[in-house]
Amino acid sequence: MPEPNAWDTGFQDEEVDFGSVFRDEEEVTSPEYPPEGLYHVTVQSVDSSGEKFPGAVFMVFEILSGNVEGQAGKSLRWVVWAPKADAKNPAASKKRWQKDVLQLMLALGLREPGEFPKVVFNTAWWASLEGRQCIVRVVHVEKTTTSESGRKSAWVSAEISRRDDFFAIGSEAVAGVVIDKEAATLGGYIGEEGDI
Repeated sequence: MPEPNAWDTGFQDEEVDFGSVFRDEEEVTSPEYPPEGLYHVTVQSVDSSGEKFPGAVFMVFEILSGNVEGQAGKSLRWVVWAPKADAKNPAASKKRWQKDVLQLMLALGLREPGEFPKVVFNTAWWASLEGRQCIVRVVHVEKTTTSESGRKSAWVSAEISRRDDFFAIGSEAVAGVVIDKEAATLGGYIGEEGDI
């Protein structure tokens, strides 16, 4: 029989060192999600298995740096939703999906402006995005949900909400964003002389 862990026992008789996690009171009271702003991120993980929703690709980005201090290490999620076969206009749904993916490819440095490559999308291709970097705009969206019992809950979601919230490192549109230069150099986005 496995030993009960501290989470299961409510940390009974467990010493918890909060000082190893928090440096000051602001870290305790600040929200888990990052403030609105522009962030240099890396693709932390990609799930293209379709287990959650058939055809959808779930991506997790880790913040490296940005125009708001103290957000490094926080995560953001984005979903590439599959084109809807049962949409009123399936062709338009597919074109929206293609635009989303093309903008993502441009931001991650997989294509240049004006290039429209042929791509075989499979698990290996999506997995190859892990470790790639770009700049994203985060916005806050107020959301509500109603439970089966009728109880309403409200929360704020920090999101990359549109395809044009993705930018390539070095894009003039995000020229003032603070970049993690070490990560960008290792990723090949910045040359040895510091040129983007």
